[in-house]
Amino acid sequence: MRKLRVFSIVTTVVVLFVLLQGSIVTKTGSGQGCGTTWPLCFGDVIPLNPTLETIIEFTHRLISSVAG
Repeated sequence: MRKLRVFSIVTTVVVLFVLLQGSIVTKTGSGQGCGTTWPLCFGDVIPLNPTLETIIEFTHRLISSVAG
């Protein structure tokens, strides 16, 4: 039962980060920070010479992947 409690708390915190990062992406207009090459970022696994918008969007993708 304790493992389930820990798992649910960790999951809740990770999903909270996904929601917060998603709101940051929306607020800053960074939705196309990685272009349209999902799951890559401008064709790269890790973006080279990223702009601020790319960093925001890429971070959101990373957090979402962890949550998944």
